[in-house]
Amino acid sequence: MKSFIIVIGLLILLCSQGLAAPARPAWSLFSETAYNLKPGTWEVTIIGWANYGLSDRFQLGTNAILDMVQVPNVYAKCVLLEESDLRPFQIALSGSLYYPLAASTPISTDVALNVSRAVSDGNFIITGGIKQTSNFNDTTVATANPINTPGIGLKAGIITNQSDAVRFYLEAYSNWVPIGRSSEIAVGGDYVAGNMTVALGGLFYSSDSSDRRANFLPFINAKWDF
Repeated sequence: MKSFIIVIGLLILLCSQGLAAPARPAWSLFSETAYNLKPGTWEVTIIGWANYGLSDRFQLGTNAILDMVQVPNVYAKCVLLEESDLRPFQIALSGSLYYPLAASTPISTDVALNVSRAVSDGNFIITGGIKQTSNFNDTTVATANPINTPGIGLKAGIITNQSDAVRFYLEAYSNWVPIGRSSEIAVGGDYVAGNMTVALGGLFYSSDSSDRRANFLPFINAKWDF
């Protein structure tokens, strides 16, 4: 929680600076921003996600690996308010629906309200939002790992472009789930080469359930833009 408060403080500090025009990524390390893919652009990742920019305001996607293991799913993001000199924040609403064909697996959805702002002095991009995750046909499903467990969460983070080829991430989360409150911190970076991007990072998380041990989830991904 202390780390989360520190990140919030950094957000307030950075929000006082002027608007710049750095590249605006559609994704953070473990989550997303309020920005969309460019219209007509495909983004395909090694972990199965394929997303398409329909327009400046709409983006659609699905995870092909989940589709192949009989978990049909769809993802969508809509920009509600575009960032400009007069509107310093970009706001987008996104959501995913997972409909497993196995009766023993819960149908789940998550809806997120994302707020982002680009600022000067290092091309920082700030991301923040509220995410609600629900299971329709089984509200009792909860695990020691808070990811995709029913509940509500608040995130805050910073993305900084070190160069055209390197981008760093710092994210903090606070989640309220049936097993109790959990906290997460994610760190990592993107390394860009042509139309390919490699992401490396990790997620540190702990919960206030009976198991208070800290856990670590490493992360590696590659994506291609077409």
